[in-house]
Amino acid sequence: MSLKTLLAAAVAIALPSLALAQTGTLRLVSHAYNNNQLAAHGADPVISANGRFVAFRSTATNLVGHDGALEPDTNNLPDVFVYDLVEGTAARVSLTSSGAEANGIIEGRPAISGDGRYVAFATRAPNLVNTGLSSPAPANHNQIVMVDRLTNSVTLITRTPNRTQAGDGTSSNPTFSADGRWLSFDSTARNLVTDPNLGIQNVFRYRVVGEIGGQKGNGISLASRDFQGNPPLGDGGSFPELNADGSRIVFHAGSTRMIDPPTLWSAAHAYSRDLGTTTPVQAANLLLDRDNVSGDVAVSSANYITSISGSGRFSAFSTEAKNIWPNMEPAVSTPSEESPQVERRRHLFLHDLHSKRISIVSLYPNGQTGRVATHYPALSQNDGWLAFVAHQWPLPLQPSDPPVGVYRRNLSTGADEWLNQPLVPRSINADDSGRPSISGDGQRVVFHSAYGDLVANTVPVNATMVYLSDSSVVQPD
Repeated sequence: MSLKTLLAAAVAIALPSLALAQTGTLRLVSHAYNNNQLAAHGADPVISANGRFVAFRSTATNLVGHDGALEPDTNNLPDVFVYDLVEGTAARVSLTSSGAEANGIIEGRPAISGDGRYVAFATRAPNLVNTGLSSPAPANHNQIVMVDRLTNSVTLITRTPNRTQAGDGTSSNPTFSADGRWLSFDSTARNLVTDPNLGIQNVFRYRVVGEIGGQKGNGISLASRDFQGNPPLGDGGSFPELNADGSRIVFHAGSTRMIDPPTLWSAAHAYSRDLGTTTPVQAANLLLDRDNVSGDVAVSSANYITSISGSGRFSAFSTEAKNIWPNMEPAVSTPSEESPQVERRRHLFLHDLHSKRISIVSLYPNGQTGRVATHYPALSQNDGWLAFVAHQWPLPLQPSDPPVGVYRRNLSTGADEWLNQPLVPRSINADDSGRPSISGDGQRVVFHSAYGDLVANTVPVNATMVYLSDSSVVQPD
């Protein structure tokens, strides 16, 4: 089946249950070419909304082949790969349009559009970013590059409005809307838009469809603005994520002027912003991390990773603030050789745009908190599922504590599934799995883990590997 055919079609909150079923089938994604039992390094995976393609970053040299032979990978650098879950094969996409290897570093998590056509990532590779520029891109700044897998074209996204210069700051954390029309990212560059007085770092939105149609300019607009519609002072935003049609965005920002009245400079906060034209500027930003009853703003920073559902109704964030939920686990002192260190556990929260209320995502009964904390949210496009990571922070766990690892929650029933159960129970409750990504229907979750005891007969490597938990009844086309 051709890629063009494949790309033709895209895309009530309850208390948690203690039932930890594992209904999904685990599968190794980052494996050697022609050998699905020989693991290879893989990290920061993201799955397309249609559930067929997984993009990830890897330093492995044995992932891809051509005409029955292993393709040479000689750049000794991380590359970006796309794995086809139907065909069971990987393709390297961090290449020039002529097929040459990237000659510079690639960093962070890649992004993939809902149908798998577009892949974006942050890189400093000169042969990926310098095409069509009047002068080379700054050598010390990452740029955002987009690959069209249908046409094999490579486009530098972070460029000036006249398209002649690359961004003059570091850009990172790309993310697509599920429909593939929009790409968002954060950047310290000050020359991507004509808005004056940009802050230290900001969130931008790029119109992918406009690029295809020959849109004038660079297609970039400033997505993070203060309550008056101006560029935010200070930290204007990072780690964005778009809903399905790109009309709403969530991000993390430290600027005090995102809402009115301004917040105190005590912490960075999680925000949801309406990018459409129907909401007044003053009401466009919604602060997520605040108490339901008192309206108190979180006194500690929200975690950098946020997520948003397809309709934009649900947003997820994690925070260590103890003042936005009753009976939050208190601060814990962990003595070190030099001095006691006070740490709080981050806990995940779900925000409902309809009710303007938050709900804690805990593995303990009745919304209680404990030694196991939760973070790294990933919401499905159909608003029905949430994937997340449960982790130890920072005290040793007890037998009564729930297992740590990757989970999937049904937002209608509150039932939780432990997705990465080992083949044989471990002697200690420990796990280092992370960065889950969930398909549009919520039935497929990908994540990375350094544990090689998840899939039978796997020959592991001494590095993180990419896995899939698959609960699909019908496989994607």
